[in-house]
Amino acid sequence: MEEMVEHKMVSVNGINIHIAEKDAPPSAEYYTSLHIVDDILALIDHLGHDQVSVVGHDWGGIIAWCLSLFQPDRVKVLVALRAQEMEAEFARVGTKTVLKEFLTYRDPVPLMIPRKRYRLLH
Repeated sequence: MEEMVEHKMVSVNGINIHIAEKDAPPSAEYYTSLHIVDDILALIDHLGHDQVSVVGHDWGGIIAWCLSLFQPDRVKVLVALRAQEMEAEFARVGTKTVLKEFLTYRDPVPLMIPRKRYRLLH
């Protein structure tokens, strides 16, 4: 799919922004967090960087968390804005449960950890 990607730089208010445009994938199954993380890694590689600082907001914060979880060696700094509830839920259900959910999740929509589904085990 790399041949379908068009890369360009745009300067907005003195900030250089990289834009990668490509044709839309043929179905929703190509929009999983794993696919999006793979696209981000391809962008990082294309730009020639080993590590990046990542800022994600709202739904982008979920993808930023996924990038950091799946490829921690590529993320120098992670900033997730408006992710307080997610951080609290991750802490509440525990690292083991969060990792299990992330690594076994196969639905093409973003991962959700419902508050009432998990109970703390003491």
